[in-house]
Amino acid sequence: MNSTELKILTAAHQLFFRFGFKKTSVDEIAAEAGVGKGTIYNHYSNKEELFMKLGESMQTLVKEQVEREISHVTQADERIFERIDREMKLFSAKKLESGATPAIMQELFEVCGHLKSLQKYNEIGLIRDLELGVEQGIFKKIDVEQTFKSIYTVMGQFMLKWLFMDYEEVKLERNSILKMMIDGIRV
Repeated sequence: MNSTELKILTAAHQLFFRFGFKKTSVDEIAAEAGVGKGTIYNHYSNKEELFMKLGESMQTLVKEQVEREISHVTQADERIFERIDREMKLFSAKKLESGATPAIMQELFEVCGHLKSLQKYNEIGLIRDLELGVEQGIFKKIDVEQTFKSIYTVMGQFMLKWLFMDYEEVKLERNSILKMMIDGIRV
C-alpha cells in the first residue's frame, strides 16, 4: 500500500466512523485525505470498493494481532474461545477509539453484511481451529465449513449489541453461547 492509499484509507476510516457510510461522500474523503477526487477513483472504482478495502485492511490488522496473541494456545477449543475474545476486544477498542455512535455502528454493520468478502478473514482462522479440534480428537468428525458458518452467524447476531455492553457482561454471555455450540461438537 502506498502513502496515497494510506492517506485515503485513514481519511475514509475517520469519516465513516464519524458520520456513517451513507453520509460520507467521496468528495469529503478526498478533502480529508488532501487528494483530488480523481485520485480516489484511480485507486477505487466507487465508495463501496473503498469501504471494502478499508474493512479488509482493518480485518487483516486484527487477524494478525489475534494470531500473534493466541499462537501459544495449542488446544483447539481454547483457541476458538481466545480468538473470539481477542477479536471482540480489538473491535470494541476500535469502536471506542473512533467514537462511533450505535446508529453509525449499526449502519456500518449493515454495509459490512452486504460485503461478504469481509467474512473470509474470520473463516480462515476459525476453520483451521475446528480442523485442529477434529485432529486432536476434541471434536467429532464434522462438516467444518458448515460449523464455521453456524458459529459465525450466531456470533454475528450479537456483535453489534456486544460492542455497546460492558466487556465482562459480554464475555459471560458470549462464552455461554459459544460453549453451548462447542459442546455440541465435542466427542
